[in-house]
Amino acid sequence: MSQRSEIRCRWLGRALVGFVVGALGIGLYILLRTPERPVRSPDIPPPIRLGEEEETTTIDAWLGRMRKDRESDAMPQKEAPDDEAPALADSGDPSGGAESGMASPVETALRGEPADGAALLAHFANTTIPLPRRKQDVQRLARARNDAAKAALMALGDAHLYLNRYAVEALGNYRDADTRRYLQEKLREPDALVVCAAVRALARSAGAGAVPDIAAVIRNNRRRADGHDEMVCQAAAETLGHIASARAVPVLAEELLRSEEPGWSKEYGSAVIVALKNIGAPEGRAAMLAYADRLEARLPDDPLARAYFEAKIREARAAAEDMTQ
Repeated sequence: MSQRSEIRCRWLGRALVGFVVGALGIGLYILLRTPERPVRSPDIPPPIRLGEEEETTTIDAWLGRMRKDRESDAMPQKEAPDDEAPALADSGDPSGGAESGMASPVETALRGEPADGAALLAHFANTTIPLPRRKQDVQRLARARNDAAKAALMALGDAHLYLNRYAVEALGNYRDADTRRYLQEKLREPDALVVCAAVRALARSAGAGAVPDIAAVIRNNRRRADGHDEMVCQAAAETLGHIASARAVPVLAEELLRSEEPGWSKEYGSAVIVALKNIGAPEGRAAMLAYADRLEARLPDDPLARAYFEAKIREARAAAEDMTQ
């Protein structure tokens, strides 16, 4: 046998010995790590681990709540009259999730009796009650149109809760002077969503009488610290378009004059155009044509930007033309 063959055989032998030793080591490790399984008589039930029954009960309860939540989310909605916000379907639970045996503060207010303020806010803050049911309770208070229900909505509107803006908007169902004063105060709220809700509610409550207040919202929110100026101003402009009073034309025309300011949103300009078209006043038509002329004078060189400008110009001129027909 040559020296090379002898060396090769020696290495193969060492590799084989190493493989066998490694396999034996792994087998021994697995044997030592595997716990002994006790032999149990078939007549003796297996023991329950500590907390297993409680864990099973908790999981079953959680699954039950999940099924109930899916069923409540799948409930059909009823159609509401045009002058009311959309109402959720009646869940069949008049308490909206109130604890069994306790009077619901919502039901108390619906009967025209003053509700306990703390209990009312606790009800609407209770996240174990599905959100659709709590929203439904807000709409039920809106439809009740009694003093106790109105007070309940105002209390919720003043609270720092997720549903506060829904309560503010629901107050649009109330047409009295007290409600209008409340909504006028809400127009100065720091929360932009509450301001938008108050704008829509005041328009429903006061009609054309809300135009001066909503016009002031536009003028006072052109620059907001939170950056939501366009959202608030657009909500106000769209609402003025729905009111369709010629008294709103001046502030809307002022907005189109701002089109040369840095950061002007042409999408917001489109909302203002729609509002002026809905109003249909000659002064609004002149403001739209002047707006189109200003955009045309500033057409950019970039092809994409130029096409966008041209689309907005056509939009404004088409709206003005529709007003003459």
